[in-house]
Amino acid sequence: EKKVLYAKYNGSLKEFLNRRPNHLIYWEALKLAREMSLEYLDLGRTGIDEINLRRFKKTMGAEEELLSYYIFPPAKASEVYGKFKSSFTNRVLKATPLFVNRSVGELFYKHFA
Repeated sequence: EKKVLYAKYNGSLKEFLNRRPNHLIYWEALKLAREMSLEYLDLGRTGIDEINLRRFKKTMGAEEELLSYYIFPPAKASEVYGKFKSSFTNRVLKATPLFVNRSVGELFYKHFA
């Protein structure tokens, strides 16, 4: 089994991008992975249309890997992506108490993220 440090769901504010906060975060993550004798730093999934984020991750040494998804009933990828980002998801997450989101996230994160 690979020894992996997962660095996912990172974000930043546009007004601070000139300070390169994500470079520092990933640099520290790389140092931590090395200290822990881990073999990989997984930078997480990135949408195919997120060109700037994909470019940034490549500067950190990321290697892209195409992921396949199986959807039932069959639908066009654009339809599924649009629905996933829909307001329905946002409404559910906002209506759910934080402790529930956190607990469910901790339980299922490694399986779905």
